[in-house]
Amino acid sequence: MATDTCKILPFLLLVALVLPSSPVHGTVSVSDGLIAVQDAITSTIKLAGTWQFIPDGSSRYKDADAKYDQEFYEKINDPSIWKRYYPSDKDYNVGWFRLEIILQTPQNYFLMLPLGKRGSQIYINGILLHETRPYSLDGFVQPIASKPELVSIPSSFLFEGKNLLAIKTASIDGWGGFMSSILIGSPDAVKKYWARYMMLYASLSIVAIFLSAFFFLFFLARRHDLFYLSFSGLCMALALWALGFTGLGFYLVDNQLVFNILTYIGGILSITTALNFLYEYHGIKKNTFISVYTIIYYIMAVLVVVEHFATGGIYYFREPLKIKEN
Repeated sequence: MATDTCKILPFLLLVALVLPSSPVHGTVSVSDGLIAVQDAITSTIKLAGTWQFIPDGSSRYKDADAKYDQEFYEKINDPSIWKRYYPSDKDYNVGWFRLEIILQTPQNYFLMLPLGKRGSQIYINGILLHETRPYSLDGFVQPIASKPELVSIPSSFLFEGKNLLAIKTASIDGWGGFMSSILIGSPDAVKKYWARYMMLYASLSIVAIFLSAFFFLFFLARRHDLFYLSFSGLCMALALWALGFTGLGFYLVDNQLVFNILTYIGGILSITTALNFLYEYHGIKKNTFISVYTIIYYIMAVLVVVEHFATGGIYYFREPLKIKEN
């Protein structure tokens, strides 16, 4: 009975790690680069929908009256990774995401920016609010992703009626944009969500690291049960991936190589250790296909590091991940 309980425990812990609850956000439709807010915002709203994207680095796009060719811009969801919307030969290095916000009652707002592929400048009605990474006078920003951040929008910068939120951002290896939706809301609501977000994923990562150490020690006492070793590795891989994918790892080590290792190698090892755990838990002998499949993933993990040191990025590793979105 005790042995059965020990075998079930890793499954219960894994479910707790990968299925955290998500808060409910308000819903306001974003369509063709426009959002209308009829009432004062007291909660958080996801700015999910179609934004305007202009693949040009000119500073004039921070202003609402900037002139541009209507066929030059693309409609992009969220603002997400723009490489998915353009041919592979169009590796734009800089671009602008623009969203018109119609306000009935201007108030103080906060934005929550998710993990970005590279540094961004945030403008409201042509006024620079914040830089996630410092830009030089000639518009250059270091090739490093930007961590999640909060940005304050004072009511004095807003108008009743149309307001323009413009975000200038750059790419790494042609990949630019944000990993998830930007949030807007009242200062209290966004700060509460931010605190919950940070505590949730930081806690999950810490718990996963603790479980990795715990089950490794458990394995040392029961060396014939290899699934404990695999589960220890799975917990560590999930902890690394969570720190990388959410951008929280940048608050620990502000380095692009460390980010690549956490995100990509953590994700790769999550798959291989999960397979090992399932096979060893059920006592199934691995066939040739699974062994080759696992080896390929280990090679991919090595290639991430090799390409980063050889080229300063991981362009060739990520290129097959380019998926056209309609």
